[in-house]
This record gives sequence, structure tokens and C-alpha cells, in this order.
Amino acid sequence: MYKKEDFEIDLPSLDYLKKSKLIKKIGMQCTDFSGDLTDYWTSDQADEKGGALSITAHSQVVRHNIDTPSGVRPIIRAKNLSSVVRKDVLNGHFPVLEFGDWYTAKTVQLPNPTNLKFTGRSYPIGETKMGLEVESDNKKYLFFNDKFRLVVPIEWYYDEENDLLLSVHSLFYSLKNIKLYNGDFVSFSLFNILDNQVLPLILDSENKAMTDESLDSEIQKLLGERRKLDKKINSLLSKQDRKVYLKK
Repeated sequence: MYKKEDFEIDLPSLDYLKKSKLIKKIGMQCTDFSGDLTDYWTSDQADEKGGALSITAHSQVVRHNIDTPSGVRPIIRAKNLSSVVRKDVLNGHFPVLEFGDWYTAKTVQLPNPTNLKFTGRSYPIGETKMGLEVESDNKKYLFFNDKFRLVVPIEWYYDEENDLLLSVHSLFYSLKNIKLYNGDFVSFSLFNILDNQVLPLILDSENKAMTDESLDSEIQKLLGERRKLDKKINSLLSKQDRKVYLKK
């Protein structure tokens, strides 16, 4: 089981993006789950120049106002990523791995939207809103504003050089400041959102998948033992029937 204290989640820094061999290979560009190119944040706080850095859809480094939305493309470090990354898939390349679940950007139509089961999980929509996860026909969806978005595995690049995971897609769009009706601003820390909301969801979905796999494995084992037992019982019954027939 994955424990939160064994993982760190953050935004990719500009220094990392400039020096990483992985980034030189794949480029700085990022897409959201719909496949559209998107800007994404590379720093959590505004500096003395009044902005926070982000990478544009054209791989340019810009200083955005902190009330301008940009994508959130996280990185994950762990005490031991070997539990996530199979070493046999590396060989000097940059494999794409699946780890955790997240919602896609595009909305979908459900054939039977009344046959829904709430899973008890919820996802952040920006800083201040949450969407509920529902299940229908063994598929999971985000339910928000009377619309459904499919929940799918998150794809990550494994950066062997820096021993971290870099998300292939931007997970959601976020502001740094929210302007209130009275004109005041409320500042949000993307790190807090990632650490307190996003990472627990990722680990929870993986732990649940591992539990489901363990249960399925145990069920298959018991079914196998049951088939052997049924075969043995049938064999004994067959011998008993032969004895009864011979007595007659």
C-alpha cells in the first residue's frame, strides 16, 4: 500500500525544465486531457516582479499575473519509485507509465445516467470547486455542473536521470489569486492543493486498484481450489456409484 508520507508532489521548476534530458527529448510543451496545448505553471508564488512563471503552449517562458489561469502539470518524487516503475521498461528511454486516476477535459454522454453509484471520491476543479466521482457500468466519471467527464489513468514520464515522474498532461487549470466580490484577493498555494487534494486521490486510486487485484487473485485462487475439490468429489461419487451397481 502506498503511504502519503513516502511521496512528494510539486510543480516542475524552470531550472528542472531547462536542464532535464527528458525535457530536451520531449520538449516543454504540455497538453491537457483533451489533447489541446496548454500553458502550465512552473512556480508556486509570485516574486518581486509581481508574477509567477509559466510555460506557454509554444514553449516560451512568461511571467503571468497570478490571477491568470494556467495548467497544473505536477511532478512526483518518492522514497522508492521502484514500487511504481518497473526497471525492465527503462533501457535508457523515457517510458510512459500509468499511476493514479484523473478526469478528462471533454464531457461525455452516459447511456443510462440514472444508474449511478457515488464512490465517495471528489476531485478539485480549480481551487474552490469540487466534482464528485460516480460509477456506471464499471466506468468512473466526474460529475460536475450536470455534466460527466470520463475518469482515466494518469500518464507520467519517468525521468530516470532525476528519479521522478512528470505528468504527460496538465491535470487541471488553476489561478493563484481569486478576486472576491468586495474587491479583496484570496491567494491559493498550488503546492497545498497538490499535496492535500491531488496526491491523496492518486494514491487512493492506486491502493484501491491493488486491493481489487488482490481480491480478484484470492477469488481466482479459491475458484481453482473449488474446481479441484469438485473434481475430487465427482470422482468419489463415480466410484461410489460403481460399487452400488456391482452390489446389485
